Amino acid sequence: MTTKAVYYKTPAGCLTDGWMLAQAEKLNVVIEPADDFTLQLDIDSDEAYDQALMNIELLMSLGREHAVMDLLVGESMMVRRSKGGNRHVTLGLRQALSVYERLALQAILGSDPSRELLSMAGIRAGKDQPIVLFRPKETT
Repeated sequence: MTTKAVYYKTPAGCLTDGWMLAQAEKLNVVIEPADDFTLQLDIDSDEAYDQALMNIELLMSLGREHAVMDLLVGESMMVRRSKGGNRHVTLGLRQALSVYERLALQAILGSDPSRELLSMAGIRAGKDQPIVLFRPKETT
């Protein structure tokens, strides 16, 4: 017997399953989905952050001559601290990429391998928004 996941609309506008909503509520975080024009990196150390910056620079240097999209790093690169004190890096893209292309680029650029594995599992499970970050709720 198979059961179909029940999806809910979050305040951020993404569809997600009940488990993800429960986790977000338990951890007091917001679910931030990625669209087809967005990469989300979960960086777990200073060394991984330095490597990600080098990889981003390399990717940008390849540019259109090598059929690689240009990343909009200037205004579109956002770095924030995660709840655990690590870094979340969000990058905008000039063109839409498939979920598989975004997942591959995130892994190549240095995002947490476990997170990317879970995102792949979400893709295979048919989740509407398999690539998300949990970020701390804004405190006022």
